Amino acid sequence: MPDTSRIALPAPLQNDGDNTQSSPIERLSDDLLIAIVMQRVRSRKQASQFGELPVSRSHPLITASHVSRRWRQLVLASPSLWCDIAISTPILPPSLEGETEAVARRLIQWMQNLPEVVRTWIDRSQNCPLSISMHMSEIAHFSDPKVGKEVRDTAWICCLTLIDLLCDVAGRWRVLELDISLEDQKLDQSAALKRFHNLRAQDVPLLEELDAGLHIDHHLSCPPPVKGGIQMGRSLRSLKIPLTRGGWQDYGANWSGLTELHVDGFLFRQGDKSAEEFGAREALALLKACPNLVTCTLALLSQSAFAEREVDLGSSSTPVTMGSLEALDIRGACPRSSMAKALVLPSLRELVLLSNDNDSQTLKCWLGRFGRGLRALQLELPLNVSPDDMDHILDHVPNVTSLGISVVGSDDIRGDRAPRLDAGSLLLQSLTMKSCVGGGLKEGCFCPKLKELFLSQEQKISDATILDFVQSRRSSELVKRRIQIIKEVTVFSDGDVGSDLKGELLRRGVDTDGLYLETL
Repeated sequence: MPDTSRIALPAPLQNDGDNTQSSPIERLSDDLLIAIVMQRVRSRKQASQFGELPVSRSHPLITASHVSRRWRQLVLASPSLWCDIAISTPILPPSLEGETEAVARRLIQWMQNLPEVVRTWIDRSQNCPLSISMHMSEIAHFSDPKVGKEVRDTAWICCLTLIDLLCDVAGRWRVLELDISLEDQKLDQSAALKRFHNLRAQDVPLLEELDAGLHIDHHLSCPPPVKGGIQMGRSLRSLKIPLTRGGWQDYGANWSGLTELHVDGFLFRQGDKSAEEFGAREALALLKACPNLVTCTLALLSQSAFAEREVDLGSSSTPVTMGSLEALDIRGACPRSSMAKALVLPSLRELVLLSNDNDSQTLKCWLGRFGRGLRALQLELPLNVSPDDMDHILDHVPNVTSLGISVVGSDDIRGDRAPRLDAGSLLLQSLTMKSCVGGGLKEGCFCPKLKELFLSQEQKISDATILDFVQSRRSSELVKRRIQIIKEVTVFSDGDVGSDLKGELLRRGVDTDGLYLETL
């Protein structure tokens, strides 16, 4: 198929007479015309801020349907074009926030028209499965309280109308992503929200992906869904759970059917106080209930009042075996060594451990168990990691092709101990191929398959350290030794970083073709 990425939609014609047939674009086949429209939609999505193209009267599909009679017939006769319904509140430029009533009137009119625009998409998609994303939150602050209240009231009337519309076609949902923040607790009792909360698993037979976050009256956490709700859908394979009040057992999802899971945590109640209790023990129990996961993201919460429950998990628990899990992402509280020891993950290829209280011993345990099978790794390292610990960590990940390191901590955490090289500089020096006295490179290196490196820390990393690393990992000698040449390096650090590092590499005689190098 020809490249249609550079073909722009023509301006709407003034008539639909025979002259339109003489236009070269009108002589294209129906399939190619539809491909042009689809490419236009894709390019607009890619250029948008969040990778979505909200429905509107200026959407490319609406524009295409007004080009000519033929275009309109084609677009309206292609229901699959209308199956992606993205809804979001507009983001005002800072220059307009707090502005005049005229801006508010435009917003109000836009929100009053939005339900009808969404109905157009629903009708034109006919009976096709729908992918829906709806992001609604406070639009803007206005200096006039009355104007601000009118905008907010209109926004939530619009929001509830849209929820009602979407519930009408729940049987066609394939993907549902909701992120709604309601400011008035009374709205939690609205008929539209009650209708949504009361949907049952049998109401969504096609639902494969679910991400539903409803935040009421500024609560950071969401209420749990009803038992037997849409989270139990028979086709559900991907589930994202926002921070939720209650335990994971009370959530009642179709755990065994999931292949993708994202959990932002659960808040348990202990007496009269809320205790953040979703830690390693709860996470292991949840993983055990999800034996078919391929990707998983977990946010572990602080264990301050329940730390004693996290001791010796591996020794007292049956190992949790997950034969299909390929990607595991753990954030928040540090996942202690006991959690690693309780997991059996033979297919794990991607690991993310992002916690600002990661310690070297914990990381060494995790990588000792799973490091050799990894192809991609992201870690948060303490600033004062020792050279021995750094070597130990890198030695256990010989097959990684993508490595992301964020260094956390400040200089004052080192106390009165002798100063050490910061972790970022130490990492680059450890990955730098060492030179022989007589020229050439010494045998052996850490991470011989490394293609991509991302490094971030607050402390400055010198240009020389970056250049030495890249030069050694771009040497022509590496090909003979079957060591991967580095292709992408991104370094984010404080201070003034040289802006012409590629120029300096060229002066050193380094081949920079195909190299992406960015310092921020």
